Amino acid sequence: DGKWSRWSSWTDCSRSCGKGRQSRTRVCTNKATGKLLKNGWCAGKPRQEDICADWKCPGMRFLDQFFSAS
Repeated sequence: DGKWSRWSSWTDCSRSCGKGRQSRTRVCTNKATGKLLKNGWCAGKPRQEDICADWKCPGMRFLDQFFSAS
């Protein structure tokens, strides 16, 4: 039987604006021995990803107006 460790901290966002990505991981270990197990022994996924910095970058408003006028 396996059990998941706690989730790691989220990584830094890949961008400061304009939709970046960040992730966190966890490992599956044997409940009895604490040894690492390969995927499949624990239900769920070892990695999560999420969107971060989901706002427009400064100066994007000008570009939005330029392209929407075309």
